[in-house]
This record gives sequence, structure tokens and C-alpha cells, in this order.
Amino acid sequence: MQTAYPRAHPPSEQSDGVSLVRYTFSDSPALVFRNLFFENGFRDHNYNDFFDDMDGFGGLETVPHEYLENSLRDSFKPGWKFGPEPYFSRTLPTTLSPKACESYLRHSRLPIDRRDYYLSKLFQFFYIVLDAKFEIGFSDRKVSLQLREILEGIPVDLLPPDSRIAWSELWWDFYGHTCSEGLDAVMSWLEKEIGARIEAHHGEAAGQTRKRRRGPQPQLSLCRKTARIVQSLGPSDWSRSEKIKSVCETLDREEVPMSPAWERWKSPPKTWIDALVGRKELVTKLIDYRLKQDRAYPGG
Repeated sequence: MQTAYPRAHPPSEQSDGVSLVRYTFSDSPALVFRNLFFENGFRDHNYNDFFDDMDGFGGLETVPHEYLENSLRDSFKPGWKFGPEPYFSRTLPTTLSPKACESYLRHSRLPIDRRDYYLSKLFQFFYIVLDAKFEIGFSDRKVSLQLREILEGIPVDLLPPDSRIAWSELWWDFYGHTCSEGLDAVMSWLEKEIGARIEAHHGEAAGQTRKRRRGPQPQLSLCRKTARIVQSLGPSDWSRSEKIKSVCETLDREEVPMSPAWERWKSPPKTWIDALVGRKELVTKLIDYRLKQDRAYPGG
């Protein structure tokens, strides 16, 4: 059954005094985004390229909001072990693509920009997880406002297409926490995760450098090891099916740790190959992230 959402009120009508300006971690004002989640047609403006084989067949498909809701509700049912079906995994990254954003902005008559679009889509995908697990609908307006406040601090340069944040990976981590934790704990985790990324961004923008312990950071050492393995197998086209399988087999053989967040999957993978079979997109994103970290901090 699809959730019935009430009419949205502009911030000036909200009784709880939500300000039109919110201060971010750098104490610089950020304009409140217009939450398009409540606009007609926005929730169904989702796309999926799961069947796009790049040879002119398959292509993009539209994905109704109701499908997203039902898929997530099914994944939380007792006895369901694998989370949303693989098709689901390509919906968020495709919907957050620049072309999907441009398409919506081009046909909308509202005075909005790409930040409104991206933050509204993040709101949508985070909120439907909460609704599917905790069945809150919009009866608890506190959760809706809390999520919006968490997202409001995100500057535009942390959003696609320039973002260095792997939003799909963060979403799957959020989903994993939702499977095993309560509502308050999940919201606290999301606030800390996004807050840490905003703080890091402001620190870099101000030319600040993080203090490091002597010796390589544990996370950076994993990036170095992963990069060395990819280089040894040939760095070009490493994400293709044949090569990434070899990469994962080598990562298993050399006992390179996987993402701790994967332990929260309903059926946690025991090896990189296990993860590759069930969640190829997330495996590819993690390896790609470690390669980028290795390049960003050479010799660190």
C-alpha cells in the first residue's frame, strides 16, 4: 500500500519556527532547499539503467515511487535475507545522474536549481527506507524535519556531478544500519556521517590539513594495498567483469579487508567474491574509492 503524503507547507508557515537560513559546520549561511518530494510527479521521476548493455538495447527505464516502497518493505519482511533485488541498486545512481536532474529542471516551472533536485532525491531515498522499516509515514513530522535539517547543510559542490561522496554507497550503509538498529540510532548515524563529510569539505576549502599520526593511516594502507593489486593485474578496464573477478580473487588471497559496513547486510559476504556476486556495484565503488585515495595522497 502506498503511503499517503500530506500537502507540504513552506518554511514560513511551519509552526516549529524552521528558519529560512541554516548554519552549516563552517558557520556560513546556507539557503534552505525546496523539498520537491511533495511536488506532483517528483517522487516518480526515477530512472534505472540496469538493462542498459551499451549496445543500443535495453536502455533506461522509469521507476515509479511505489515500486521503491514495495521493494524496500519486502526486504524488511521476516525471513528475507538478501535486501532489495539487484535491479533496485541501479535506481539511485541513475536518478542522481546529471541528465536525470537536467530532465526534471527542464520540464519544471518551479524556481528551483540542481541543489533542490539532488537534496530532494536524497530526502526521498533516505525517507522511504525509514518508512519501510519503521512504518512512520508522515505521522511523525519530527523525523521528516530532522532528515531535512541533516541534508540542508550539504553544499552544492558535494552533490553530483562534482561530488566526491559516493552517495549510493552511503545509502546502502544507511540501509544496512536500518536493518539492525532503531530509528534514533539510525538518524544519529546518518547525521554524523554526513556531518563528517561536510566538516572535511570545509576544512579542505579553508586550506586546513588534518593532523595525522606518524606512520600510514590504517585506511590509507588498505588503499595502497588495493591499488597495488589492481596495478599488478593491469589498471586499464579493471572494472570489467573478467578483470574485477581476478581483482577480487587476489584481494581474497591476500586477505585485504572488505568494508566493515558490509557486515550489516542481511547476508554478509565472507569473501570479496561473495560480495561481487551479490553487490557488484558496491564492490566496484569501494575499489574505485580506494584507488582515488591512493592517488590523492601519494606516498602518504
